[in-house]
Amino acid sequence: MKRRPLSRWLLVMAVGLGLVFLGAWSWLIRRGGEVEETIMALDSSEPEVRRDLLEDLGAGGPVHKSVMGAIVKACSDGDPRVRKAAVHAVARLDASRGEFLDAVMSGSRDSDPAVRMWAAVGLGEYHVRRKEGVQALVILLRRDRDERVRSSAARALGGFGECAENAVGDLLEVAREGDPGLRIACAIAIGKIAPGRLPKDMEADAIEALPMEGALQAPGR
Repeated sequence: MKRRPLSRWLLVMAVGLGLVFLGAWSWLIRRGGEVEETIMALDSSEPEVRRDLLEDLGAGGPVHKSVMGAIVKACSDGDPRVRKAAVHAVARLDASRGEFLDAVMSGSRDSDPAVRMWAAVGLGEYHVRRKEGVQALVILLRRDRDERVRSSAARALGGFGECAENAVGDLLEVAREGDPGLRIACAIAIGKIAPGRLPKDMEADAIEALPMEGALQAPGR
């Protein structure tokens, strides 16, 4: 069998590497175009466009740093529906680092209760930078004027588990205020954080609210 000259093999390898490089370069160009298009769409004059895109980004995987910056910026959008979607997207996409958690924290101080509620949900669901997250939720739990926000904050504290044990006293105090929905939310949270500190008269609330979940273990079981 006649051997091909070495130079021909080198030529074939060079062409192959060139095609790989060209493909990678084309992908980078397309990727850069997608980033620019996404940033432009987040700056759309239509609130629905901005909101829908933020919801899609929040449900997807990691995003380019420039896109993340635009999402953080959207947390200060003039439309509360957009801010709500942005806050939740930041909480989900930044969960592994907590680099942009301040944007979620700002959502917990938003003038719109729906934004504050979603900030609480985000903090509890993707609990990053735990100490600051728990502190923000306790403030919402004790000071917010909207019962839905306070209930969301209570449930979110439960998401932190043992890391929120310092908040159990706050949950117990708030549970005594009389609102049934808030009392149940506090009972569920305490059951997840420190079951042994759940008062007997609150056990039934928590167990009844979690019939299909193994999230609560009653004291002594």
